[in-house]
Amino acid sequence: MIRVGLADLRPSSPTFKASQVLEIGDDNQMGIFIPTGVAHGFYALTDVTLTYLVDNYYNGADEMGVAWNDPELAVAWGVTDPILSGRDQNNPLLAQIDPAKMPK
Repeated sequence: MIRVGLADLRPSSPTFKASQVLEIGDDNQMGIFIPTGVAHGFYALTDVTLTYLVDNYYNGADEMGVAWNDPELAVAWGVTDPILSGRDQNNPLLAQIDPAKMPK
């Protein structure tokens, strides 16, 4: 089972800064469409295999992250001390991201 955290980072969106958490597992199998500009992360509660379907080739230069526990986004992960990758440990708060780098 995984928790999927979503946060709208599109300043022009009526749901800008809104967040939502979904749980996906054996009892709740689903696919999720995540629009460009919506940040997303995953918290594994059990061993899982996750498959991404994307609309373009991966470009690391086009990737950015935001702190998993940013109080401005208030993603309700339900955890206080997750194991994070090195990259995710260094993600900035939303307020620290250059507005010119925000999604359109």
